[in-house]
Amino acid sequence: MLIFYTNKFIPDNDLSACTRGFFIFIRPEFKNNIGLLEHEKYHRKQFIKTFGLSSILYKFSKSYRLKSEIKAYKVQLSYNKPEEIEAKRKLYAKYISEDYNLNIMFGKVYELLK
Repeated sequence: MLIFYTNKFIPDNDLSACTRGFFIFIRPEFKNNIGLLEHEKYHRKQFIKTFGLSSILYKFSKSYRLKSEIKAYKVQLSYNKPEEIEAKRKLYAKYISEDYNLNIMFGKVYELLK
């Protein structure tokens, strides 16, 4: 497994991690965040399953990007404590609706994360 705990190669200062093909980059302060790691591992699985096409689809297809992030954040949610899930669902819905250039309302994303 190719996981690097570094601030390099993560393009946006607001991001905690990113996946580039087979490589996962996670900021060192999130090293123990299993949910985040599993989120990124899910993106790597998408890359492998699509023979690398997921990178292109993610960049050019908003519907693919939305679907990809909804699935990855659902994986991440499954690693939260039951009492944290509602707050985290709201937080992830906020991220997706505001930070992924998807032109989608918070409420819609929140429902998709259920």
